[in-house]
Amino acid sequence: MKKLILTFLLAAFFCIGQLISQGLYVKIHAGYGMPSSTQNLEEYNNFSFMYEGDLGESYTERVNFSLGQGINLGGNVGFMFNANFGVELGLSYLVGGKVESRSLENFKSWYNYINDTKMTTSASMLRISPSFILVADLIKINPYARFGAVIGKGKITQDVSDYFYDDYYGIQESTEERSYELTGGTSIGLTASIGALYNITGNISLYGEISMISMSYAPEKGKAIKATRNGEDYMDELPRYVKEILFLDKLDENYEPSQDEPDRRLKQNLPFGSFGLNVGIRIGF
Repeated sequence: MKKLILTFLLAAFFCIGQLISQGLYVKIHAGYGMPSSTQNLEEYNNFSFMYEGDLGESYTERVNFSLGQGINLGGNVGFMFNANFGVELGLSYLVGGKVESRSLENFKSWYNYINDTKMTTSASMLRISPSFILVADLIKINPYARFGAVIGKGKITQDVSDYFYDDYYGIQESTEERSYELTGGTSIGLTASIGALYNITGNISLYGEISMISMSYAPEKGKAIKATRNGEDYMDELPRYVKEILFLDKLDENYEPSQDEPDRRLKQNLPFGSFGLNVGIRIGF
């Protein structure tokens, strides 16, 4: 009797495994996302003040950006409950593009003064995407739609270069370079895709899709990772409130920074929306 029960259980597990494996598949993809749901924030504007002789002009130019633009690499594990409906769990990594902003003050008259500050911001993010998928059950080409949530852990890098010269006060040329990393916190957004599977042979298909992600990210802390002046490191000279930042939901109006404590600032939601094209391969089991 025990042998009969054991045989029955093994056969049941084998059959269930066969059914599950018939609906199981993996996907690997690469793609590029263009910025969407862009925002304009004051510190990312371009500012220029030019004065030469007796004439001067000044302007501020807004910079619309999303840190979600860039290269997208990842893979999905999916399961089809039937020929048309299934679920997927995706894991992807964003290698973000760069956003540049600049503040330039250039005075050329009875004395010369230049203050040229450039900031380059880029980001990376590890994202998990649980979603539902609907597939047309055709022979060779199968259109599909996918929609779900996206959860991300991000890192933002800000590189600042500051060139300064003032012959009125006898200040010689000076160049400072500083870099900050902003991390912490979790972002939650929405994702949707439309695409098509092209069956090559058996359980192997190629696919292409247009994908959209709508999300923002607010880091919780920041730290200085580089500080040089004319090529020489001066990180040890910086007080703690310059080297460390805490981003908070609420900030006391009477708050005054202490040199021995991290600086405190309000959290800021930075845009990470994108739309773009992904291509890859799907392997069924």
